[in-house]
Amino acid sequence: MFDQETWYNQIVERLNTFARSPWQDIQLSGARTVFGYLALRTLEPFLEAFQREPVNAVLVLANMAQGSGADYIVRHATRLRFQGGRVLERELPSSPELCATVEQLMVALNVTHMVRQRLNSTREDWLRHTLMKELALLGPSSFVRIRHLLEDPGWKLRLEAITHLKRSHGNFTPAELILLSEGLKDSSAEVRSAAAAGWATLRTPHRCNWSKRWCMCRSMIAI
Repeated sequence: MFDQETWYNQIVERLNTFARSPWQDIQLSGARTVFGYLALRTLEPFLEAFQREPVNAVLVLANMAQGSGADYIVRHATRLRFQGGRVLERELPSSPELCATVEQLMVALNVTHMVRQRLNSTREDWLRHTLMKELALLGPSSFVRIRHLLEDPGWKLRLEAITHLKRSHGNFTPAELILLSEGLKDSSAEVRSAAAAGWATLRTPHRCNWSKRWCMCRSMIAI
């Protein structure tokens, strides 16, 4: 049954494909802009579910967004499913209500963070700057929350945080261990390298009782 978790997971699958070949995936989607592509990928799981279980799909949508923008998506679900990229790119500049709904969904489903997390630092910078330019064309009052999210340099902040941990000389707290662990899986090579250097420091026995702290860290993650 379609629900918000299913919606989220299906967006993850689409963005994994995007991360492997961003420009090709944008072209295949039929969109002409990066934001049009992301808006389309955000709506696609709903549009597909609407064909199979329309009542349930609408209830899930209504739980995250309501108003005339959401009504537009429901009324034009079939057209959006097959021509979504072009339709959204044409309608968003003239429909503040549709802009508001798309933004609500993208924020609720964490799309901006998801896509940035899957790109290396070079592609992430390209994505941020491209999206900021495209959103500027939609007017200063549109997509304010997404612009705010894009202002966060993301991987650079994570890199600075992990680099700062080196001053601990291996005496990490459980929270810092979690940061290092997540850093090893980061899409940025710089962050992964810094996290690996942190683990190397951690594993020096005379500097840290790392086994005890790692057990604490795992228990926190499990919770």
